[in-house]
Amino acid sequence: PKRGGVGLAAGFMQRRGVCGAGQRTAGDTLTALAAGRWALGASVNIIEIAGGGMASFEAHEETHAAHAVPRGGNWTHFNRYKLPPMVGIDIPEQLPSSIHRQARADELPAPQTEADILCFLADTNDTALPVYRPNTLATLVFNAAAREIRVWVNQPATHGPAQYRWRL
Repeated sequence: PKRGGVGLAAGFMQRRGVCGAGQRTAGDTLTALAAGRWALGASVNIIEIAGGGMASFEAHEETHAAHAVPRGGNWTHFNRYKLPPMVGIDIPEQLPSSIHRQARADELPAPQTEADILCFLADTNDTALPVYRPNTLATLVFNAAAREIRVWVNQPATHGPAQYRWRL
């Protein structure tokens, strides 16, 4: 972001949003995340397993925005503010990888299956700044319908089974 200030650190704000008293729905979580002032900023994707809802929340200091992703909708987020009034807070020259990954997502058809998502996360088409790079620490896929999180470490998700799997 272009400036920094005084406020709560992202980890504390996110913990309050997820673990705070009375957080039962995605709406409750969004309300908790929007309360208070963030020290810098963050993007948080929220998935409501029981209701099947999803939302994207962006914050920077006292400014925040949320986007409800329609059921069956397509949403990508690559460490760059996308929602008004957040757009423009970033310093674009500090985000070349985010710009490249978003451009690649925009040029491909929206994924329709989990296999489509895995292929995108393993994509190396952009030779300068591909989606999957050798310094990618992990690829995580959350399947709300299956109530499962799978994690691939130091390898593309298309190069074998997940090294870790959690049932929720």
